[in-house]
Amino acid sequence: MSARPASCVGVFFGFIFVFVALTLSYFNELSAARRYSTREFAKNNYVEITSDNIQQENDNKLVLVYGNTTTEDILTDPLFNVSVNNSMKLSRIVEMFQWSETKHSHTTGSGKNKRTYYTYSYGQGWHRSLIYSSSFHDPRGHENPKKMLHNGQPFLANNIKLGAFQIPSNYVNSVSREENVPLNSTKIKMPIISGKIKWDKILYNTDIEERCLSRKKQGYTNQEDNNTSYEVHENKPRTGDVRIYFKKNPVCDMTILAMQKEGKLIPYNAKYDSIFKAVQDKVKIKDLFSSDESEDNKLTWTFRLILLFPLCFGFVVISSQFGNKGCLLSISLAVSVITGLIGIVWFPHKLSFSIYSFLIMAIGAFVAVTSSLSLVSDSFSSGSRTRNSFANNNRYMNSNRFGNNNRFGNNNRYGNNGNNYRKYYNNNDYQ
Repeated sequence: MSARPASCVGVFFGFIFVFVALTLSYFNELSAARRYSTREFAKNNYVEITSDNIQQENDNKLVLVYGNTTTEDILTDPLFNVSVNNSMKLSRIVEMFQWSETKHSHTTGSGKNKRTYYTYSYGQGWHRSLIYSSSFHDPRGHENPKKMLHNGQPFLANNIKLGAFQIPSNYVNSVSREENVPLNSTKIKMPIISGKIKWDKILYNTDIEERCLSRKKQGYTNQEDNNTSYEVHENKPRTGDVRIYFKKNPVCDMTILAMQKEGKLIPYNAKYDSIFKAVQDKVKIKDLFSSDESEDNKLTWTFRLILLFPLCFGFVVISSQFGNKGCLLSISLAVSVITGLIGIVWFPHKLSFSIYSFLIMAIGAFVAVTSSLSLVSDSFSSGSRTRNSFANNNRYMNSNRFGNNNRFGNNNRYGNNGNNYRKYYNNNDYQ
C-alpha cells in the first residue's frame, strides 16, 4: 500500500528539480543573450572620432575615441600627508601580519561506513582585513590583535579629461596600471608613534603602538619612555606587525567607447544594458570586447553544465518506473529540453546559434522517442511471458489430486479389503 504514494512523492520531487533547473537555465541564457546583443549593437553602431575636437553633431551618439588622459587634481592622503599629481587614483594599503585558519576535509570508508572528519592548520601572512582569531577552531597560540589602528582608503581625482572630453572618474580611475608611490621621509606626516619608514613602506606593530598611545596619554613624550625599542622587520615579521604603502594609477593613453553629450563621455543606454568601455592604450573595436566575450562564454557554459545535472536527475526520478534503461531516456530528454530552451531564448539575438541548438534538440528528441519505444516493447514482451507462465504452471489443471489420486475411488478399504462383518458369521461362538 505504501509503494504508490512513495512513487508519487518521488515524481513530485523530480518535477521540482526539472522546474528549478529550467527556470535558472532560462535566466542564465537570457542574461547571456542580452549581453551578446549589447556587444553586437556597440560593434555595429559606433562613430570613431578624435579626442582633441568636439563635434556637436555626434551628441547622443555612441563614439569610439582614443587619446591621452589628463588631470590637474592633486591627490593627498591627509593622514600621512602623501600626495601625488598626474594620477587618477591614490590608494592607501594597510596590511597586518596575522594568523589564518585553513579547514581540511577527510573522508574514510565507503557506503554505510563512510565517515568525514575535519582537521585545521594555521599559518601567518600579510592580510588587508582583520582576521578574528576568536572564531578559530583552536585559538590558543594563534591569537591576532583585536583591531587594526588604520584602514586602507582610496582617493579619486574628480576632474579627468580625455583630450577635450570630460570623463567620469569612477569609470576610469582604475584603468591604468598601478605604480608604487615612493615615500619622502621629510614630507610625510607620521601619526604612528612607533612607526618606521623603510623604503616605500611604513612599518609598526599594533600592540606596541597601542602601548605607546596609552603611555602618551599618561604624559610620556620621548622615544625611550614610549617603549618603542621593538623594530619591525618586513622580512621577519611578528604577529601584529603592520605595513602601510601607497599605490597610484597615473594618467595614460586610453581608448573609450561611450556616448558623447555636451563635451562629456558618459554611459550609453542601450536596449538591454548601458555601454561604457575604457581600456589602456589604443585598441580596435573588435578587440575592445575580446576579454569580456571570453569570460562571458566561460561563465555561461559553466552554468549550463552545472544546471544539466539537476535536470537529468529530475528526469531520472520521473522515468524511474521504466527500470534501468530509463537513464538513457532521462539524459536524452534533459539534453533535448535544455537545448530547446536555449534555441528559443537565443532566437531573437543570434539565429545561427539558435538553429544549432534546435538541431541538437531534434537529435535528443529522436533518441528519447527511440528509447521510450524500446521500453514499451520490452514491457509488452515481459507481460506476455508472465501470462504464459500462469497458463503452463496451473497446478489445479495439470495436477489435480482430486481427479487422479482420489483415495476414495481407488483405495476404498470398504470395497477392496472385504467386509469385516463376515467374521461374525464364520466364527460365531453362539452356534
